[in-house]
Amino acid sequence: MAKIAFQAITKQFPGANKPAVDAVTFEVTEGTTCMLVGTSGSGKTTLLRMVNRLIEPTSGQIIIDGKNILEENPILLRRRIGYVIQQLSTTTFGWTTAACGIGTCACNRPRNPVDG
Repeated sequence: MAKIAFQAITKQFPGANKPAVDAVTFEVTEGTTCMLVGTSGSGKTTLLRMVNRLIEPTSGQIIIDGKNILEENPILLRRRIGYVIQQLSTTTFGWTTAACGIGTCACNRPRNPVDG
């Protein structure tokens, strides 16, 4: 079964006071759907851009099917995976959502009734 594992992923941009993504850990298994929910600037897009190495993590590992993505050629990596970002937003509640399907993978978490 295909799986993506985010293991203590951190991204600190040069000159920033705090990390854009700080020690994020979760697994995404084949056939599920993932939704990252957070305020603008909370690191949702940064986290997803690290999956295909558009940007690289400062620390931690992203493992796809048992392989550390940092050990793969970025072009070949991008050819074998795919994901879709769907940006939803609302100003009423002040949060945004980046819903994604990574190949056939995603988070398998209980739904939070506050997030809908």
